[in-house]
Amino acid sequence: MMSARQTSIDAYQALTDLPSRRAQVLAVLSRGPASNATIARTLNLPLHCVTGRVRELVDAGEVREFGRELDPITGRRVITWEAIQ
Repeated sequence: MMSARQTSIDAYQALTDLPSRRAQVLAVLSRGPASNATIARTLNLPLHCVTGRVRELVDAGEVREFGRELDPITGRRVITWEAIQ
């Protein structure tokens, strides 16, 4: 079992991955519009690792909403995002 200290260290190390994750998300979107779920599947990451990075990129003015589409896996309507060139 991990100690509280180890879990804190692990959480901090996960934060250092954020800039590279943003870059990965932006790289996927530079190939064309995609939903959060599509980005997550492309990068082989959990969805929660992508949604926050997309929001950060939107807030930074690097990504914007492109439209809506049906997700091929869930069949639900989802927002698609595009990189602002």
